[in-house]
Amino acid sequence: MILIVSTEDDKSTSDVIDWLAKFKQKFIRINSEDKINIIEAKLSEEVKSFIFKVKNRIYDLSEIKTVWFRRSNYNLEYYKYDGTNDHNLNQQITTQLFSEMNVLSEYFISELNKKSLNKPEDVYLNKLKVLEKCTEYEIKIPKSIITSDKKTLLKFRLECREVISKNITQG
Repeated sequence: MILIVSTEDDKSTSDVIDWLAKFKQKFIRINSEDKINIIEAKLSEEVKSFIFKVKNRIYDLSEIKTVWFRRSNYNLEYYKYDGTNDHNLNQQITTQLFSEMNVLSEYFISELNKKSLNKPEDVYLNKLKVLEKCTEYEIKIPKSIITSDKKTLLKFRLECREVISKNITQG
């Protein structure tokens, strides 16, 4: 399964998803406003598993084979504790939970990054390198051509029928 991290209004992400659907690729899309709730982490010699929930659906990180960070960032859910009548105690517990969640989140994101085509820090991507990386991860990509020759372009259009013109620069 492919995990796509984007924003809800990003048309390019929707276009890629259309291609993934056409090629019957399994994927999940997480948008910037979607909270990621880490439910469980198991670590042992035999097992490494992260169970997380997004939009009321539960996933196991092991199901994710590739991550494409398109836009936005991971929106991990943190908890505020208010289980006692003692405000100071609640604050201390919340602070401890926050610290623990930071460590867990950092590890979760590092595991995602191991499977990622790119990372949130990658502001400017070389789109050609991304296409190449997709082929390394066995993600199907459309036939692509970069040419300044009109005859080559017309021949390509006849072969493929559907052609999308897209900048290779950012934007």
